[in-house]
Amino acid sequence: MAQIAATKTPMTAAQALYVLGGALGSEAAALPMVAAQSAVETAHWGAMWHWNFGNVTAGPNDDYQILPGNQLHFKVYASAEEGARDYVRWLRSRGVLAYALRGDLDGYIENLKSHGYLGFIGRVSPDGHVVSQDDYDKYARGIGGLIHTFASMVPQPFRTVTSSLVRFGSARGRKIATAGAIAGLGIALAVLAAGSSGKRVARPR
Repeated sequence: MAQIAATKTPMTAAQALYVLGGALGSEAAALPMVAAQSAVETAHWGAMWHWNFGNVTAGPNDDYQILPGNQLHFKVYASAEEGARDYVRWLRSRGVLAYALRGDLDGYIENLKSHGYLGFIGRVSPDGHVVSQDDYDKYARGIGGLIHTFASMVPQPFRTVTSSLVRFGSARGRKIATAGAIAGLGIALAVLAAGSSGKRVARPR
């Protein structure tokens, strides 16, 4: 498919939590770990490109972007909501999300490794780097160091995309804006409840 010029789409951590929480819906208990991985992937959403929350790579039928210094083809999305939904779909469809729901970071990383999220161990990545267990250990430490921060952070409604829909005057846009405002409180309460549940988060080996 077509190559799209890479464009940064930054947002704050609280805004990212809001959008990711909306994508997770009833599985919002997984939000701290999912958000922590997304933060590691996107430099805390300051280097997120075309709303790609997890640097998900494009398939043969997807439009794609090439990021500076990386020749892989990454998916592009029209909105933050679309990008968050696809990132969550990727995690859910491969069984990764189940570990985040249980607060099992070791299992989360092992599942990502089995799918070659950072590349398969022993193989050469596109930049010439040989992927090793150390890469996954460092990745786990980065995620683990952020989980508790996001567990106690209150999401902040993100209005840029919904506002653009409303400007078109569409009924869909008005419904999304209204639903988003209502969902925000529910997401915040769900995250706070998960953070205060007393569950221990597994640490990387």
